[in-house]
Amino acid sequence: MGKIQPGARIDPRMTPKVVTPDLEMEPGQKFMLIALAQIRRELQLVGRKLVSTYKRVDEYQIVGGYAGDSTAIVEVQPQFDTIAEMIESVLITGPVSTAFTVQLGDRNWTLTTNTTGLAVIAPVGIMLTRNDRRLLTGASAGNWTLELMGHADERY
Repeated sequence: MGKIQPGARIDPRMTPKVVTPDLEMEPGQKFMLIALAQIRRELQLVGRKLVSTYKRVDEYQIVGGYAGDSTAIVEVQPQFDTIAEMIESVLITGPVSTAFTVQLGDRNWTLTTNTTGLAVIAPVGIMLTRNDRRLLTGASAGNWTLELMGHADERY
């Protein structure tokens, strides 16, 4: 085909025929695509869960111990700056049968240590960001220890 002259008659039979493939697919193929999409979504959830427990958190602050100092206030600093932390267990040591208050984020508990000087809060699921306070206030000065254990939660 060459150039079409001005005013020339165009025959519709001369234009190339455009063929479009049939977009319908067989039921078996459609079922397989839907099933694979569902499996992909479920595997993404599993992958996110595995990544979120990968970075372990172990935050602690020891007062006294080797130096012999004693105080009634212990504050723990966050381990991660940009990632929220899921605290799963809290261990507190201090003077035997002594009352204390623990503040983790917006939660406050007033507890006492047992006859061996321990207090365990587990299992829990407390989400803390870097701005949340982690504070132990004892009723009396002593060798207090506050330990927070869990994992960094990267999902958010």
